[in-house]
This record gives sequence, C-alpha cells and structure tokens, in this order.
Amino acid sequence: MAEINDILNNFKEELLQNTFEAKVVSGNIEWKNNPILLKVEQVEANQILFSINGTPLRLSIENTYNTIFSNGLFWITDYNNGVAELKYLPSGSIQFFNVSLDIGFSDNIVLSKKNDKIEKISEYFYKDYVFESDLGDIIFVETYSNSTEQSFTIDGLNKRTNIVVRNNKWLMEKERNKPLTRKHEDFITLNIAIHPTISFVEASKAKEAIETIKAEEAKGNTLLSLWKTYSKIELQRAKDLSEKIGELSYTHKRFLNDGITRIQINDLSEDLKSSIKDFKDDLLNTSLEIQAKNENENKKENTKRFQIKSINNDYTVDLYDDLETLPKNGKLAVSLIGDEIVNKRRERALKNLIEDAKFITRNLRFAIEGLADAMLEKKRKEKHLRSEQEIF
Repeated sequence: MAEINDILNNFKEELLQNTFEAKVVSGNIEWKNNPILLKVEQVEANQILFSINGTPLRLSIENTYNTIFSNGLFWITDYNNGVAELKYLPSGSIQFFNVSLDIGFSDNIVLSKKNDKIEKISEYFYKDYVFESDLGDIIFVETYSNSTEQSFTIDGLNKRTNIVVRNNKWLMEKERNKPLTRKHEDFITLNIAIHPTISFVEASKAKEAIETIKAEEAKGNTLLSLWKTYSKIELQRAKDLSEKIGELSYTHKRFLNDGITRIQINDLSEDLKSSIKDFKDDLLNTSLEIQAKNENENKKENTKRFQIKSINNDYTVDLYDDLETLPKNGKLAVSLIGDEIVNKRRERALKNLIEDAKFITRNLRFAIEGLADAMLEKKRKEKHLRSEQEIF
C-alpha cells in the first residue's frame, strides 16, 4: 500500500534544499513522530495558511532563502516547542475534488488476472496506483503534449497504467511495470489529483449484467433465486412428512432376495394408514432411521438408515438391508439427513455462483440466467501451422 509520505524517499536532495523552520502563528499541531501532509490554503509573503483535516494552521517561515512558493507538496517532518520543520517539494498542478473517483478496468484486464476475484483485482489496483494520505486518495497523472484530454497515464509507485476517457468515464487499458520517476524535473510535469476516495471498478457489459441479475435476485425472479426457493420447499416437505408419519413401531417379518428386508408396521391406526396412503409417493426412496432408545445413542453419524424400496398393500414395508443389520423390532422415523445434505450442497453451490467473481463461475452464472452475450471470452494463442501441416 503506497502512502504519499513515500514520496519523501524519492526526492531527498530536493527536499533537503527546501527544508525550513516555521513557527506556529495560530492553530495546533498534534505531532506523533510521523510526517504530516498539509493542504495549502493561502500563500503570503512569509506566512502560509494551511489546513489539517479542515482545521486552519498558520505558519511563519523564518528564512525562505528567496524561495518562491507555488505549486507543491508541504510536509511537517518534525515539531518541537512551537517550531515545525517544513519540507517543500515543488510539483505540477494540484487539484482537490469533492467527489469520489471511479476508474474502470476492462474485460481484458479481468481475463489477464483470471484466477483472481473482482474484489481482489480492485484491491491490487488501488495498492498499485493510489497514494493514501490524510487529505484523501492521491494519484499522479501524466499527460502528453501531442495527445488530447481523452488519454493519459496514471503513475503509481511501481507501475503505470494507460487511461482513456469514454463517455466521461476513466477506463484502464493496459499496465506496465515502471516505477514513479525519481527525477525531479520529470516529477514536476505530473498533475496531482486528490479525491475523498478513489476506487477501481469493473467497467463492462459483464458488470451491467451482474447489476441486472442482482436487481432481479432482489425480486426473486432469477433462476438461482427460484432454485434457492425450491430447495427450501423441498427440505420443508421432508420435515412435514417426518412430522406427519411420526415414529413407526415395527417388527421384522422376513428376509427377501437381493438384500431386502420386509417389516410389519405395528399399531396401525386409521390416521396412520391414511397418512401412509396419501404420502406413499413421497415415502418411496425416502430413508427410515432407527430411533435411539436413549439420548446417549442419539448421534447422527452413528444412526443406521434404511432406504424404502416399496410399500405394500398390507402396509408391510420393504427396506434395503444388504448387511441384514436392521434389528428385529424397534422404532423407525423418516430421516432428514439426505435432504439436509442436499440442501447444504445446493446452498454452497449457490453461494459460489453468486459470490465468486472468477470468470469461469461468472460465465456459468450468465449462461444460467440467459445472459450469454455478457460472457467473457478467454483469449487463445493460435499456433502457426508447420509447413508439413499446411498441405492438408
């Protein structure tokens, strides 16, 4: 993370030549042994009115050595007994803005960092190009005499990026590894922009599609939203079935072929017969689990479960019991573990589809929601055919 105070290390000689003692005329300095960047409000003969976080600070410079103060950065680098050490670095124009700045990055840049989430890409760019300060977020802008205002470069501490302006939006085009200049004659050609906050955001059709999906998700209209609703309904259906059937007292009847055990349901009331008949389709392929005799046995990982193969007209039930481990008698109940596991898997899948910003996952989400035209394209490097291949 770059800070504006890092600039102090780039121009030590220039700052040494422009170091002054300055007495506090009015205002206060809370000195914490860290350089303080000042905002210039007004320059007078031998006094300068600054501000620190909106609070006025007037300093009287003891000996200016005929220095003419104009555009530049000012720091307090030491303070003791009402006297500050003031460092001045002449610079290009400095402009303060009251609004935040969003800088967009293209799909090509997303693809070049395809293993990173969008949020991480934004963080990387912020660290590479923005200088943090108490005055706000700062960028250094390099313009060109033979260019228009529609293209320029942002110079970060260790990287530079080309910017084009389209529809009044700043868009990153490409990056290169080149550190901020250490030549002062080059530094003073850079313009300095200070915003409350500077953010790097995705600027593409994909972003617009994501915003559309989010808006539809809020209304519950997307396929993923419907999938989520369906999962909840399905789990609730299993819970309702378990409550409706309740505990089933049974007795082993006989072993059948292919690992099937037939049991007889005991204490068949008319209500229970009616419930089994009404929910027969739901019960098929559902699992029944043995009910614990005491709390010490009530552990899901140790509970034995048996899938229902069929429910017969005489209310006997055929269960898959390959190892013949079903006790001769006891109590069974509808198991929810399968539905709960499926629901958790769906929740994880939904969470990944919604939150994961990697381009493969985002493309899958676009495809699911019928927004294939917003899908990112992965560039391929085409190999030139060798001469012996060209004859075919």
